[in-house]
Amino acid sequence: MFRKKTYDQKIYLFTLFLALSLFAIYLINTLRNNALWLDESFSIGIIKHSYADIVNITAIDVHPPLYYILYKFFFVVVSGLGLPFSAVIAGKLFSLGCFLILLLISLIIKKEFGSYSASIFVLMLIALPNIFYSAIDIRMYMLAMLTVTLTYISGYYIIKNNSPLWYLGLLIFGLLSSYTHYYACLACVFIYLIVLIDLVKLKRRLLPFILTSLVMIIAYLPWLVVLIRQFKTVSDGYWIPTLDQATIVSWFSFFLYPFKDSAQSFIFLLLIISTALISFVKMLRNHSSIQINYGMIGVLLPFLIIGLGYSVSVIDRPLYFDRYILPCIGVFALGYAVMMKAFTHNRIFKLVPIIVFSLTAIYTNIDIVKMETKRAAQAIVLEDELNDLGNQDDIIFENSQIQRTVSIMTNANTYLFEPGTSTLSHLVYNNVYDYTGYPMIDEALNNNHYVYFVPQEGSEQMVEFAYNGYQLTKIGSYQLEGYFFDIYNVSKE
Repeated sequence: MFRKKTYDQKIYLFTLFLALSLFAIYLINTLRNNALWLDESFSIGIIKHSYADIVNITAIDVHPPLYYILYKFFFVVVSGLGLPFSAVIAGKLFSLGCFLILLLISLIIKKEFGSYSASIFVLMLIALPNIFYSAIDIRMYMLAMLTVTLTYISGYYIIKNNSPLWYLGLLIFGLLSSYTHYYACLACVFIYLIVLIDLVKLKRRLLPFILTSLVMIIAYLPWLVVLIRQFKTVSDGYWIPTLDQATIVSWFSFFLYPFKDSAQSFIFLLLIISTALISFVKMLRNHSSIQINYGMIGVLLPFLIIGLGYSVSVIDRPLYFDRYILPCIGVFALGYAVMMKAFTHNRIFKLVPIIVFSLTAIYTNIDIVKMETKRAAQAIVLEDELNDLGNQDDIIFENSQIQRTVSIMTNANTYLFEPGTSTLSHLVYNNVYDYTGYPMIDEALNNNHYVYFVPQEGSEQMVEFAYNGYQLTKIGSYQLEGYFFDIYNVSKE
């Protein structure tokens, strides 16, 4: 005989069904979407290299190598099984797989904290907009979110039952996080400190923790040298925006993107803040100290990371960007879900967050699917134009970001006007070069190869081409993400 489901269990089954339904929609949409943006083109470009080259290339980049290694391995396995997935589709599927595992962590939360907390955790994952964006992003953020969350869970169970198994989890998931993203590494440092403080407060043996920390440090030492060198390089020049009021506001509004500055964001944020405060007060009265600590600290962890990012940016120069909070969002969702145990004795209070978060999740994901469908259509239009180009044809760009993204979509050689292509781009992309002048164009045209030109808005080079006897014929207008550009066919008059 099956036991009758409790009220909380019914809520959990509903939220899990909603999350898996949205996951299925994303999966179907992903299988037909080859669209990508600049940073994703870097991910696709780098996995074309050997594993050793990936490590060497990332040593001069600003992210560790683990994500690219796992992504390449996944793509190799998928290709080896004969599945007809491009590198773009495989990359999106890899991130979706990490997201699915993150959803299934709710089963651990259900067992430890109850069905209602598990429901809130699931809803936070699908309602916070940038989590689902990351679930189809060919970048390391969903992997980092997963490993940091597992590190945090390991820390909780160490304090709860002091099992050696969870020390192993703290070590393995901490290392995976640290080799995935630097701000994931910083999050793990905070988690280790939290565990240490609790062990001291509980007067537990510190030897297992000390040994775990030593192994962690030794295992990370090879990359720590690289990190120090990268930090010095970044200090000399980097793309991150200047630290000002608008930048700082963007760090916090990132939680609510894409519906910031709207009624939805106000209701959503008001609900999170009010319920978190009420939960904290109730938990102080009614629940164990471990749950108080790990609920509240989980909610605070992203803000600790933002505070550290701000401090480093003030002391040295801007080294923090809004999406660097993503590795901590899973812990934020977990901490908030734990704190929401305070509502488990009132059915009306229980339903308010469930209804609001569910509607927010549906609204958010309709918006994301629309956006992805639009991106896919844009990519198809551009790919259709580029399909006829071979490795003897040339495309000349004035914008390096458009160049690098398009280079993944074509076999043609891509060239960039001054100030020139970066060393990193030359290493990552197989068909990215610097423009060398009109003789290069003449040689291509004399050999009956196509030459295309992609100018920036208001380009003076258009006049220069005409002055030097070239004719520019507009092929069409295109869009990639926020970039609008025209493509011209270059010929001799």
